[in-house]
Amino acid sequence: MAKATHDAKEKGSKAKPDNGPEKIASMHAAYKSGKEIVDGFLSRPFEEGARNAIVLIHGYRGVDDGQRAVTRRFAKQGFSALSPDLFHEKIYTSKETCAMAKTSLDIAWAVEKIADSVAYLRRLPCVREKKVAVMGFCMGGGLALYALAKSDVFSAGVILTVGATSTGFSTAFGPQLATSAVTRNRRIILWSFISSPPPSPGPRRPSWVVSGCSESR
Repeated sequence: MAKATHDAKEKGSKAKPDNGPEKIASMHAAYKSGKEIVDGFLSRPFEEGARNAIVLIHGYRGVDDGQRAVTRRFAKQGFSALSPDLFHEKIYTSKETCAMAKTSLDIAWAVEKIADSVAYLRRLPCVREKKVAVMGFCMGGGLALYALAKSDVFSAGVILTVGATSTGFSTAFGPQLATSAVTRNRRIILWSFISSPPPSPGPRRPSWVVSGCSESR
């Protein structure tokens, strides 16, 4: 049995193109959190085997085509990627409806749903006992930072925000939450941009960085 497993892994590794994007499988996901079912979008490498995972927190539009594309992009880089849907399958497009959805969101409820995604991922063959990180931009960045500060389930986090973290607290609270997260021995990259996110691919220097949070090792 052990030899067969080894041969299967070796065969799979030979089939993988060097330095090229992986073939992926993308699908609807759903997991239980408390008494609720949280829908989501899962994308993972097509080849069998456990991979490190990333929970991607969407912005104030919801799990739209852009969020799904980002999820697929991480899967192509070898991660099992999950975008939980915190807006109950609703997509918002106008500035007014997006802002209303964001400011109406129950943050404590959202953080609970984000944290509970890890138990679901660990039941999947594509993750199992591998590390799970959380990442978000704008509204999602604020929620990811909250999740890191309030929960022990994530190994690392990447927080990208524009000015305020867009979840009801200003940049003054960002370092406080990040420091709380770092005390839990997390690795965190924390970026906050004054006006707009950096053009891809050139990164811009963050407006503030908490000691021990930026590219902590």
